[in-house]
Amino acid sequence: MPLAASDFSEVSVLAYVGPGAGLGMIGSLLAVLAAVVIGVIGLVLYPITLIRKMLRKQKVTQPAETGQTGAK
Repeated sequence: MPLAASDFSEVSVLAYVGPGAGLGMIGSLLAVLAAVVIGVIGLVLYPITLIRKMLRKQKVTQPAETGQTGAK
């Protein structure tokens, strides 16, 4: 019975909780946010990179027009 009575007591417990848990949580949150930002940037830039590569490939495969006919 004394154990049950102690569960409802209003005595404050003086205990120190260091900043380690909070700093760890902030670090994890920043890492997740950075991963999301990098992922979004990748999703935006990847199609642009593919389009640029495709345009370069088309430019290289087309014959260069220099205005010369080849006959001398």
